[in-house]
This record gives sequence, structure tokens and C-alpha cells, in this order.
Amino acid sequence: ALAEHLLQRPCKQPGLDALARVLAADADNRAGAAARAQWLAVGTYFHPIGRASAEHRADTAARLQVMQAWADGDAPVYVLAVRAWQQWSDVMQQWGEQRERAANRELPLVVAADAPLRQTLAALAAAGAKASAVAKDAVADGVLVDGMLHYYSGDHATARARLSAFAHDVPAHRWHQEGLRFLGINERLQRERGGKK
Repeated sequence: ALAEHLLQRPCKQPGLDALARVLAADADNRAGAAARAQWLAVGTYFHPIGRASAEHRADTAARLQVMQAWADGDAPVYVLAVRAWQQWSDVMQQWGEQRERAANRELPLVVAADAPLRQTLAALAAAGAKASAVAKDAVADGVLVDGMLHYYSGDHATARARLSAFAHDVPAHRWHQEGLRFLGINERLQRERGGKK
């Protein structure tokens, strides 16, 4: 609880230090606290548009290696949420590189229906049906990423629905304001397109 309180501050380091103490106390995740602590730590690394430093991406991969051995309680939900951020960052980095090579900033994002990210998001949504109330904010990560994925893929109707659900269902989520911001951008684009027609 202290760690989560401290993570609300602009400087995340005190919160991360508290999370390290949680991980040391629950190294084998028997109390279920370690999986949430790992997810919370990863949550400080990524931005909704997939940005993360190389150092943070490497740290996330190392944390995921540890987490994958945990299968009790809500641990699978947190594993999937962490994997979703990792894969979303990969997708956005690759898309950025493609746009640079093509010298086309308007190149649409194309993610196959069977791509690892889409599979992870589907698995997270399915796991969310069984998740405890405590883990619902980790499930909401998947709703946000899915909304952003549809947004950048040009499917604005689905993006609006997913981002609206995210904004409505998890008002205390760390990315709630960003969700609202992208929802506003999405709605403005829809109005502009409607005006052109």
C-alpha cells in the first residue's frame, strides 16, 4: 500500500524502492504480492504510445522471466499485463522504424490478427473474467493497449469503444487522463471526417 501511494508522486523512485522491499519479502510469490509488485514496477516504465527506454525494456524482460514461473492467484493476470506492455512497445518501435524507412509518417499501423500482441490481449481479457477486484487495474492495461492499437491502426470506432470503456471502468487507473486525452483526439478526428463527408 505504501509503494502504491508513493508511485502516485512525480518522482517514482521511492515507490520503486518500496516495491523492492515487497519483492524481497515475497520472493516466491506465495502471498501473491510479488506479481503485483513486478507489474507496478513495469507500469512506471511504459507510456501508452509504447515508449520505453532500452534499459527499462531489458529490465521488463528480466522481470517477466521471473514472473513466468508463478501460476497461483492473480499472477497470470499480471504476467499477461507485463507481456502486453512489452509487446506493445515492440510493435510501436517497429512501426516507427518502418515509417522512417518509408519516409512516410502516415504509414498505417498493421498488426496481424494472430500477432503475439493480439493473442496476449485476448488472453488478458479472458483471464480478467476470473481476476480478483485487486487485479482489475492490470486487466485494464489490456483494454487501454487494445484501444491504442485500434486507434493507430485506423479503426477509430473500436478505439473509441475501448477507450470509453477504459475511462468509464477504471477512473483511478494511472493512465486514466491519457485515456481521456486520446479519446478526445479520436472523437475530434471522427468529427473532422464527418465534416469532410
